[in-house]
Amino acid sequence: MWSDHRLVHSLIALELPPPRRRQAVRRRKLNVSKLREEDMHQELQKSISQRLQHPEQQTVNSVEEQWTRIKEATYEATSETLGFATSKHKDWFDHQNMEAQGLSDVMHSTHG
Repeated sequence: MWSDHRLVHSLIALELPPPRRRQAVRRRKLNVSKLREEDMHQELQKSISQRLQHPEQQTVNSVEEQWTRIKEATYEATSETLGFATSKHKDWFDHQNMEAQGLSDVMHSTHG
């Protein structure tokens, strides 16, 4: 007897893509050059110790939560005390040209 159903044999090569990795949150660079000054160094120490003494969250359940709290408190205190680093790239035009210098100053003030 002949039937419409025939056994089909095939090879399938499945390639699964690797799982996507989450991108880490990029933080702005801190202006650590201010730490060379002794008074800024002491002010930063005071700011960090104050933030760690008065936590927003009274109960910490795990080591990860405690580490996150310490990391955030340190970053916030440092960013408020020292501020952020500014880019120090040289401009591509001659600084003798006053018109170009004026445009450069306007551009730098609007961007940041």
